Amino acid sequence: MVESRNPYTELRERALNVAAGELGLATLGETEAFGVVIDIAVEGGSATFTAFRSSDASMYTSVGGGIIGGVGHESVRQAAVELVEKAGETIPDLTLTTDTPLPDPNRVRFYVLTTTGKFVAEETEENFFTAAGPFAELFLAANNLLTELRQIDDDRQ
Repeated sequence: MVESRNPYTELRERALNVAAGELGLATLGETEAFGVVIDIAVEGGSATFTAFRSSDASMYTSVGGGIIGGVGHESVRQAAVELVEKAGETIPDLTLTTDTPLPDPNRVRFYVLTTTGKFVAEETEENFFTAAGPFAELFLAANNLLTELRQIDDDRQ
């Protein structure tokens, strides 16, 4: 019997550690955002959403499944770039980090990938889904991306 392997951890680590140059974004300025990784604690595990200035976006879960290849859809490309732009605006309110743990239950942790390192903040799940709190605009853009990713998944089925 062939055992199936969930690639979640590897995909998440790859997203968190990608360099701007690997995405064809070698000409960015100092401390310029080029990616966002959002981790949400969900029942039985976690879900991770990624967006990059290169227009790619994906979603995957620790319990299996996900949506990869959002770059093939104009609506996702636009939502991904908008999310990265909003994330860049939050950098002054974030903390530079090298640690990338998953959030605790009912929490959302997001990482903004920049040319000078990763920045992090954490908020409540409620604020994320209602686009409230100090990161409301970022969360609104993230929820828009989530909607677009779900739409392409629905269209595939």
